[in-house]
Amino acid sequence: MAQPEASVERWASLVAERKADLDDWYQGWDEATCSGLASAAVDCNLMLSSASFIAQTNDIVVAGASFEEGNTYLGAVPDEIADLYSDTIALTGAAVEAGAAWTDAGCGIGDEGDCIGLAVEFERAMDAVKSKFEAWSPYL
Repeated sequence: MAQPEASVERWASLVAERKADLDDWYQGWDEATCSGLASAAVDCNLMLSSASFIAQTNDIVVAGASFEEGNTYLGAVPDEIADLYSDTIALTGAAVEAGAAWTDAGCGIGDEGDCIGLAVEFERAMDAVKSKFEAWSPYL
């Protein structure tokens, strides 16, 4: 039996909550004048650690909302936003992977290996999520 479809507004509301959290993070990132290239600075390093948790939360919440067996299931994704939703969860997943690569390399603790390169990739992944969340604007 097909699951009932959740409204576009309900999906947009879910994304709006995650977007607000990401926007808050970006405000701090910008105020600290951080970038992937300045990731060795203590405040920027802490901001990237925080971004890793935000990326994970975004992925869990947004992707989990379409998982029928999950506790946060919203309903079937409406056709109107299906492509946008698919793109969004692909990018939140990519941000989780980039954050994990940065963390797994020991970059959250020190400046091991290619931390700057990994930080730049992580920042780009977060930028892509931010841009995709902004693409939801017509529905917010």
